[in-house]
Amino acid sequence: KLIRRDLFKYASKSSLRMKPRKERIAKEIQYLNPDIMCLQEVGTEEWHQTFEPQFKKSGYKSLMYQSLRKAHGVSISWKTDRFHIVDTARLLMDSSLEVCGEKLRTDNVALIVVLKVGPDPTSETAEDALSAYNTDRPGVIVSSTHLFWRPTACFERLQQQIALLEAIDTMKEKYPDYPVISCGDYNTTPDDAGYDLMTKSRPVSLSEWQSDNLFPRHSDNFNKADDSSDDNDDNDDTSNNLIGSNSTSSGSLMSYANIASIGTNVESEEVRRKRRRLEKEAQRAEELLRNDTQRVQTLVEKFQK
Repeated sequence: KLIRRDLFKYASKSSLRMKPRKERIAKEIQYLNPDIMCLQEVGTEEWHQTFEPQFKKSGYKSLMYQSLRKAHGVSISWKTDRFHIVDTARLLMDSSLEVCGEKLRTDNVALIVVLKVGPDPTSETAEDALSAYNTDRPGVIVSSTHLFWRPTACFERLQQQIALLEAIDTMKEKYPDYPVISCGDYNTTPDDAGYDLMTKSRPVSLSEWQSDNLFPRHSDNFNKADDSSDDNDDNDDTSNNLIGSNSTSSGSLMSYANIASIGTNVESEEVRRKRRRLEKEAQRAEELLRNDTQRVQTLVEKFQK
């Protein structure tokens, strides 16, 4: 249901319809027969009506977690004859969560489970259960997440990655001998800063291009699907000219070059007013750049630790 057909023009309509697609997905999972699987963008209706019942018939136990403001979430399933759950954590990455002193502007989730090798001792006989609990069996920490989708939102995804790693580290403190398998739709590519920070040995040296892409967006409509919103926080003339625009109107501010050509000795009151406004805008732009640079540095340093 969430597929944007305009992005998959090469695919037939029938292949994108949810009913036949979810049946093919279920068959593919049954064929692969994984011991553990992590899914993202799991529709609530499809999960409860199709996937969870089929997974249960195939010998899986599952957990699914979603934001209340979205119709999809993430899930983790495991074969009950191979693993049993011993702990779990849910992470809601919205405005209720702070990273490096900043509230998140996103609305994504992550699910973490701790699995121990072997079937659930509580479902076995008393003798088998006691034996299972007394055996030092290995375990694993598994996470499933779906990070913010916007291609330009590298800063916000990095905030989410830090929040996820902190949640995993908290679980790791409880189970220090358990390895971590972190799965998800990270909405990143191998050339992104977030990808390098997650996969390379620290400290990670970021390129200038990667660092530039980490600078945050400034938009009122940040979480809306419409990408046509302006990249600024305010609606007054000053902020509209702060980021810059290719179009101008008769009432737009004059450039420094035009002001200089008039000459300071004969500049009119209107020219002086516009010059002061331009100087004020330049100061605001410099202040914004310094602030954003510090925000990016704080996140990267936090990640490098």
